[in-house]
Amino acid sequence: DQFLEIKYEDFCEDPVRETRKMTDFGGLEWTPGFEQTIRQGEFKNQNAKWRKELSSEQQALLETVMAEHIKRYGYEGRDYSNLEIKRYTR
Repeated sequence: DQFLEIKYEDFCEDPVRETRKMTDFGGLEWTPGFEQTIRQGEFKNQNAKWRKELSSEQQALLETVMAEHIKRYGYEGRDYSNLEIKRYTR
């Protein structure tokens, strides 16, 4: 299986570069019109938004559940080993 991994923050930083990677990977032709369309878009990195909108406990729960993926993709997680997380039931 072939796949191309593009990080969201890399795309927001340079959407033309990352989109060019995608088109090259997919064997698509890159045209000036295509590049112009990409440059007209607004891509704002919202990675920190969840830290502002979630409580400390919610952040801890999310990072605990996502720990394997956080490490796998090279992101830094915080240490919540001393934090008691409530169990939620439906």
